[in-house]
Parts: sequence; structure tokens; C-alpha cells
Amino acid sequence: MLLVSCGERPENAAPTDKADAVVARIEGVVRELGTETPIAGVSVFLVRLSNEPQSRTTTDAGGRFVLEGLAPGRHLVAVVREGYVVPGRLEISGFPFNLAAGQHITDAVLHMVPSGTISGRVFGPDGKPANRVEVQLLHTGLP
Repeated sequence: MLLVSCGERPENAAPTDKADAVVARIEGVVRELGTETPIAGVSVFLVRLSNEPQSRTTTDAGGRFVLEGLAPGRHLVAVVREGYVVPGRLEISGFPFNLAAGQHITDAVLHMVPSGTISGRVFGPDGKPANRVEVQLLHTGLP
């Protein structure tokens, strides 16, 4: 489940200078899925190889972010914040964007959902900690 909406530069909008014609930009907001509440303090970055230049920012109080100076091409934008996960994913993954030279996406909306943690210990019938126990969380859908 990938929820991204993107606005693009109007076709008749020209880059303002030669450097602007090459680099692209993604700006938008990170929101909680369902409530649409902006999430502050989210680390927003491009998923890249370690030897490539990194592009990273953090959302402000309104959940807004800007990634600037991006080369044209396909980019994966990842979002990470303690207490939240990306819907439908168990690990860090990105929201895909394919940018043209000079393209400025101005209204990307990236969604996250609150996460939780359950912790505890499992004991055997003898009262000792059990080894190799599979634990599952089942949700009945009841409130």
C-alpha cells in the first residue's frame, strides 16, 4: 500500500536559471494515515548507496520537508521516525519519485502509521524461561 500524491511544475513554467534547469526538488508533508495529522521530527532522506552523496532533512512542526539539489532520475524517498512505520512495510523502504531535469514537486504527501511495541517473557511449565518460542499477535478487529 503506497500512498503518495504529487504535484508537478506546470508544463509552461520555466526554470529560473541554468542551474535550476538541471537540479530537481521534492517538497511536501508527512502525515499520519487516517487522521492526516502532520508528523514533526521525521527523518526524510534519499535511499542511496554509501558512496553516493546523501540528501537528508527533518520535517518541521507542520510535517513539511524539502529535498533540494536532486539530479534527474529515479529516487526513493525514505521516512523514519520512532513510533511510526510506513504502511504495509516491515522495513525501511522508499516512496518512488521519477524526476525530470528542473522538476519541482511541491505537494508530495507521505503517510506513516503509529506503531507499538509489545514486550514480555515466556516461561515454561517449570517456571524457567522458555527457548525458541514463536509468539504471534492476533487482532480480532473489535474495539
